[in-house]
Amino acid sequence: MPPAIWALLVSIEQYADLSWPKVKGASKDTSRMKAYLTSLHQTAPCSHILTLQNEHATREGIISSFRRHLIENEEIKNGDALIFCFSGHGSRSVAPKGWAVSEVLAKDGERNEDEEPMLEMIIPYDEGTLDAQGQPVCGIPDRTLGILLDLASARHGDNITVVLDACHSGHGTRSSSDEGVNPFQTRGLDPSFVTPLRSDVDDHIYALESPHAQNQQRSARKAFTARRAKSHVLLAACGQHEEALGDDKGGLLTTFLLRALQNPNIHPRTYSEVMKAACKELDKLRAKYPMFIKQRPQCEGVTRDRLVFEDTMADRRLFRCKREAGGACRIEAGEVQGVAVGTVFELYDMSDDLRKSSAGLGTAVAKDVFPTYCLAEMAKGVRLVGTYHTALVLQEAYKLRYSVVDRAEGSKEGRQVLELLETSLAGASVEFASVLTREDPGAQDVDLVLEIDGQDEGGITFCRKDVHLRDLTSSSPRLAASDVQEADFPAILNAIARFNFYLAQDSRVKPYAAEVDLEFHLLEPDPLCDYYDDGPLTSARALQKTILFKNDEAHITDSETDDYAFVLRNNTSTALFPHIIYFDPGTYQIESWYTPFEADKPTLPPYSSLQIGASPEHSQPFTFFVRDGENIDTSFIKVFLLESEASMEFMDQPPVIGCDEEGVSYIKAGTRDSVSEPGIDVPPRKGGWDSLTRKITVVRRD
Repeated sequence: MPPAIWALLVSIEQYADLSWPKVKGASKDTSRMKAYLTSLHQTAPCSHILTLQNEHATREGIISSFRRHLIENEEIKNGDALIFCFSGHGSRSVAPKGWAVSEVLAKDGERNEDEEPMLEMIIPYDEGTLDAQGQPVCGIPDRTLGILLDLASARHGDNITVVLDACHSGHGTRSSSDEGVNPFQTRGLDPSFVTPLRSDVDDHIYALESPHAQNQQRSARKAFTARRAKSHVLLAACGQHEEALGDDKGGLLTTFLLRALQNPNIHPRTYSEVMKAACKELDKLRAKYPMFIKQRPQCEGVTRDRLVFEDTMADRRLFRCKREAGGACRIEAGEVQGVAVGTVFELYDMSDDLRKSSAGLGTAVAKDVFPTYCLAEMAKGVRLVGTYHTALVLQEAYKLRYSVVDRAEGSKEGRQVLELLETSLAGASVEFASVLTREDPGAQDVDLVLEIDGQDEGGITFCRKDVHLRDLTSSSPRLAASDVQEADFPAILNAIARFNFYLAQDSRVKPYAAEVDLEFHLLEPDPLCDYYDDGPLTSARALQKTILFKNDEAHITDSETDDYAFVLRNNTSTALFPHIIYFDPGTYQIESWYTPFEADKPTLPPYSSLQIGASPEHSQPFTFFVRDGENIDTSFIKVFLLESEASMEFMDQPPVIGCDEEGVSYIKAGTRDSVSEPGIDVPPRKGGWDSLTRKITVVRRD
């Protein structure tokens, strides 16, 4: 059964300031959205949907209702769907003195030196009137909405949807003198018409996160653009420099979003697919009114591939697939995912709940491979009949050559450990057996040596011989005898092969590595900040010191208080989608640390820089530790630079052996993933993607 839905729907058609233009169709947005949600019956009874319209949608009314209905509501269960919709005017305001803001970018993505840093706001009904303290009421800035969303996420989970049918470009006017020509109205106000933000605005909300909040520098985080964390998916009417439009029937975003939500032919019903359908409908209207409609709705957030109003996502090993002419299909996996000519896929029909059919439809073989997708030839008789299909790589072409060396000198403990290891290896499945090749002891050019020892009760040390790992000064992972008995060695070795493969994954053309810089910075100390309670960024962190990479390796000292950030500098004329992936050779964990939050929008424009860590783009700083019992530890940071959007979370792999920095032990591998290794006979594609790989070594403080 789908999760219950709780919604706060806000619309303002007539503002208290009667000189402002009415927002055509705003009330209809709310009534239509409520009707749609209540039509979902059990998931959204009327008591779950709260509406605020016109004079009820005051600043205090919106904020208090959000807290009461979506945060402090004890009836909400973890995982329930939370929805916040706003239809009305938006605007911007100059950042108050003392507020840290992200840099202002012009339409071309470059920094605008002449424009003051601005904050985005939604405009409540009573904006500009006097409050109980005699101060003019101002808009609700993105910082405030961001805190409310994070508080809701911390309490109820991240199944949160935000719909903003307003714009913040500042092109709106006080009157609608062009109504006779333009059939649409802009849902935004020029910043000169609205009340400037006070430096102490919403301190009482800010204090909900941190007892020290009022002493900290405020941050103009782009909460509207969902750039910080995974708390919500944002469906916005338009981009940063565009105008949201509406007419007497309602806002264009709400109109076409509802049309898409009610379309039974959209498969799967994910946020991304629903918004694509909405944009297609809007494009038809744009063709009729090209002079007036410039807006392009945005779908933002790392969970945008979930089912709408649910927390269900497809298996990340499955790549989207669609029919092409001539018996071919296009699969959304290419060179960067490790696909090569000859890679074999199993094709599946997918249900609306993102589950693949139990039986595959047949196979397809990659014939033409591009940076982020491939064209594959389907086997004879294979037909893609349904509306939503995926492909799973069948052929594991990454390999692991390993040997087993007994250094226990015939001890009883060593013999017992060796027997357990041999028993586990003998039970390898066909899939794992095709990946693993066991060599004789003493063989050269192996990737891994399993050394049996007789220490204590015996154990196995994983001696890393891979070219990227063999020179590490950190200790090799070791399993004690008690762990050997439980370990699934074929699965562990498969995960090690996968780890080595993706760590080595690189572009053969290298179009960007020489012109994109990766910097590593120690942040200025800020003891008042608390980033580890799932709260949002509450103070922008300054860069204190650059940690230089020498021979692609940076050295830092272990510290519980030191926080770090990365800065990417794009010195090319190409807009890029950067992804930061963390590789831990101590546990063989692979984890996506940063991925762009906005669909189809690169976060590293030409000739720009991007701070990742303690910034509006990524609120959490990065920390590095030495594991207990160790004096030195090394991890890898790999940055993938893509020309087009692609999912990289498929690469993630849980820890499979060893201990993390908190001493948690891992002795089993996770679910098998499979990706084909690029063959040397594949002609390289010009451009498309590149990668940077750096080592970070942490030394324990004396």
